[in-house]
Amino acid sequence: RNDFDVLVIATGTVPAIPQFASAAPGAVVPLWNIDNAREAGRRLKKGMKLAILGGGIIGIECALRAADASIGVTVIEKMQRLMPGNLTPAVSEIVEARLGEKGIKVIKDTSIKSVSRDGLETRFTLESEEELKTEMILLTAGVSRNLEMFTKSGMETQRGIVVDGFLKTSLQHVFACGDIAQVGGIARCSASEALLQGRTAGVNAKLLIMGGAQKEYLRPVPAIAFKYGSLELHVAGVSGGEGCREEALKEYPGTEYVSRVVRNGRTVGIQVVGGAKEFQKLVKEINNESSL
Repeated sequence: RNDFDVLVIATGTVPAIPQFASAAPGAVVPLWNIDNAREAGRRLKKGMKLAILGGGIIGIECALRAADASIGVTVIEKMQRLMPGNLTPAVSEIVEARLGEKGIKVIKDTSIKSVSRDGLETRFTLESEEELKTEMILLTAGVSRNLEMFTKSGMETQRGIVVDGFLKTSLQHVFACGDIAQVGGIARCSASEALLQGRTAGVNAKLLIMGGAQKEYLRPVPAIAFKYGSLELHVAGVSGGEGCREEALKEYPGTEYVSRVVRNGRTVGIQVVGGAKEFQKLVKEINNESSL
């Protein structure tokens, strides 16, 4: 029985807290909201040691800020390089080198296996069996979706609630958007994408009631614009995959690194380390729909 004319699900996600966190109460802090950020900022002091679990853009910024505050930082990334879903190998290498210049240690291709707490000191063992000490572990990666209720309702779910090109679920008169939704096989989105999905789902919910033609959700080209200190990144489109190759561009001597990712003769990604001006010129080459 439905007690609504149309429903939009936008319940989002929550941070995934690893099992090892229970062995060290208070030592593991998720960086998920403003309260988490304030707690971490209040507890971190000059000369402390910090481990950051997750080498994404949030983890990288946290590492740089902590290093500037004279905090010893170790970044632990389970993938074989930093941000493989966003950066090409060449740019990943540049970012890791820049972190190293700040004294930030990056450990890749592993994660935390176990943790123990002794006073203010936390000892943790990696899956690689390396043992380290820290005073706080900051979680900047991993989300959890509560899909049980939606699955029990008969809605199709996989990694998220499966929706079509109009953000409609498998149930009539029900839409889903944001982090809870799985759009085109992708179960993650940026804040700007979530906002766009919310607007599209809301408009389509209204059009469904009014009997109008619904609007298709057009996923924007994935993009990152990041600048902290001397590290500036501008990235759009895909960073690799089947049939892709990277072309380093030499005609931008004022910028540290510029490249395009090409597939089937078309530009599907742009990678720039150093400046936004060159990026704005090149990003126009990406064809949103046919390239991605």
